[in-house]
Amino acid sequence: MSFICCDALSHQLVNVVEDHRKGSLNAYFSRFDVQYRRQVETITVDMYEPYMEFAKRWFPHANVLIDPFHLVQSLNRELN
Repeated sequence: MSFICCDALSHQLVNVVEDHRKGSLNAYFSRFDVQYRRQVETITVDMYEPYMEFAKRWFPHANVLIDPFHLVQSLNRELN
């Protein structure tokens, strides 16, 4: 499964990382220096715990939010 990066404001695709494994994501995001990563204000992820951990590690100054679609999907599953 791929990891898709897009700009939430413009809805523009930024990049697609070949897979969503920790090693691949670490290799991809380690290319960006700390100054660049500090500019990221908000990261939206699905409810996959490794994504939340990853976001906090590489973007400690950013707010990490759960994607509303996945939040509602999870709530619907629980209610059914």
